Amino acid sequence: MLKRKKSAALCVNTTDTSQGVINKKISQWAEAKTKLEESRMEGVLEEQKVKLKHTEEEHKLNLEIKKTKSEFELECMKEEHKLKMEILKLQKDMLLKNVKQ
Repeated sequence: MLKRKKSAALCVNTTDTSQGVINKKISQWAEAKTKLEESRMEGVLEEQKVKLKHTEEEHKLNLEIKKTKSEFELECMKEEHKLKMEILKLQKDMLLKNVKQ
């Protein structure tokens, strides 16, 4: 088959058109990549905020547990001391009673 030459009026510079399409596609790709990276960074920041909030809540709970435990131990120590003092008083009374007899 014979190829005919295109007439001058129908000739389009395909290099310019192809380059324009390529540039447009590259721009679209770069824009999409930028948006994707921004979304990823927003996700990372949100994840860090959630982790920080969780860590703070966990810390507060641990402090509350330790405080409650300390208060309970203090009450136990006070009760133990009170009982020991009662025992000592009873022993003293018994000794005094035995001495008088």
